[in-house]
Amino acid sequence: MGVLNMAKRTSKSLRETAKEYLNALSEEKARRVLRKPSLRPRKRAGRRLKASNRWQEWELALLGTASDCDVARQIGRTEEAVKGRRTNLGIPQLGKRHLWQKWEDALVGTASDSDVARQIGRTESAVRGRRVLRGIPKPILGKTFHWQEWEDALLGTASDRDIARQLGRTKVAVVQRRIHRGIPQWGKPYFWTAAEEALLGTASDRDIARQVGRREGTVRAKRIAMGIPNGGKPHFWSVAEQALLGTASDREVARQLGRSAPSVQGKRLMLRIPSWGKSKARPWTPEEDALLGTASDSEIARQIGRTEMAVLLRRRRLGIPNGGKPHFWKPEETALLGTASDSDVARRIGRTEMAVRAMRVIRGIPRGGDTFRWKAAHIALLGTASDREVARQIGRTEKSVAHKRLRLGIPKWGCWNAGEIKLLGTASDSEIARQIGRTEKSVKNKRQKLRIPMCGETIALKSKEDELPGTMSDHKIAAKVKRAVAPIHHRGRRKKITSRKAQAAKGWTEEELARMKKFLDSEAAGLTGRGKQR
Repeated sequence: MGVLNMAKRTSKSLRETAKEYLNALSEEKARRVLRKPSLRPRKRAGRRLKASNRWQEWELALLGTASDCDVARQIGRTEEAVKGRRTNLGIPQLGKRHLWQKWEDALVGTASDSDVARQIGRTESAVRGRRVLRGIPKPILGKTFHWQEWEDALLGTASDRDIARQLGRTKVAVVQRRIHRGIPQWGKPYFWTAAEEALLGTASDRDIARQVGRREGTVRAKRIAMGIPNGGKPHFWSVAEQALLGTASDREVARQLGRSAPSVQGKRLMLRIPSWGKSKARPWTPEEDALLGTASDSEIARQIGRTEMAVLLRRRRLGIPNGGKPHFWKPEETALLGTASDSDVARRIGRTEMAVRAMRVIRGIPRGGDTFRWKAAHIALLGTASDREVARQIGRTEKSVAHKRLRLGIPKWGCWNAGEIKLLGTASDSEIARQIGRTEKSVKNKRQKLRIPMCGETIALKSKEDELPGTMSDHKIAAKVKRAVAPIHHRGRRKKITSRKAQAAKGWTEEELARMKKFLDSEAAGLTGRGKQR
């Protein structure tokens, strides 16, 4: 234990520590520790004892001072033995740091686990475990779960899909937030008019949905709620319709009767009517049976006008062996394996590519051909363009290119790096797009996804511009002062000026009030020149 304590207290090298320990031992004991034969071996009668394989003190002192591979090389043990002994003693591994820095913890939860892992140089599972340990929720497309006031103001002003595209959120999140806030859906009103209700049951739900501009499920639910029977094709089958079953394909009969193909197929199976083309099976003649086994099944099927599967089943039922290409391989055919690609060898010897590949694998012959070896020029193209484009240039499949890129750790083309993300918001989207070689729409979507304000949004409004909120719509004010809509909207909220107060200050005329009662909100807004209120 003295040597162990000395190794922990001092900062001597591993070689010097081991040398001091060996010098303190006797010559015979040192040779036994180093597993070297003695100079004067003594002959012993009976069973010869082996040297002890127990861990020595100086070996235990080396655990954790270097990597398991280096320690195993120094003490002459396997890496698995060193790792197991170190784990049992609770000694941490030396090598890659396990402590998380403050700047790394600050990035957890700001983007997806894969993006954060790529930025800080850790594995995705490590980032996920750190996020769960600290109780940070999983982000959705790089956004947090908190909704801003200006985002709530957009709900119901357009379709959920368009709002989700503007905010960089999913459609499900937008729908749930809109329902939670009690905001009706934009578009067709929920109430049904008398003319629309009169159409229910006069035709199929699909035709009525096409006429009134609603979904088929909505029309069906309204019809069932009102107790109106379906006005489409009657469900019962007439005798004339049943007589057509099996005379042609189910799709053709469905087109003639105006029904769906699954409905026709279900009725035919219920009546046990065989499918068209199988009701009149052509019997096998003695001449056709005589041809079985004289050639390959595909060749015989082509001669007698039957399918290859029918010929195969008939030949097996009669116990006739296959008369096609023999299964044994000739020496000259085996010599060609591995000299070229499997497809080229199969084309030369007249066999299938699968048969050539199976024979090559059985004999342990490596795959041949230059098409399967990656050249340095091909590897240099990975990540410079999309996998599909690189695959088209080098003549490989897209899956093969993606697999090779992932094995080499090359990021996918088009991914945003840390330098590009830092530029977002420092200038206009068009200027940043010109600098980094991306489209303006791509820059705008990435900036909105990371909740980075546009350049110029944080600038305070001037005194004259500060008086404009409330006098007209935010979009008109933004177009007039050449600013974004967001700062105008926030300034109006801060001054407690809403569009409703602005319209009330303007005053409503009797003609406008009459139009509001007569038309829908969207139509009245267009006729009166006012904004649509919710």
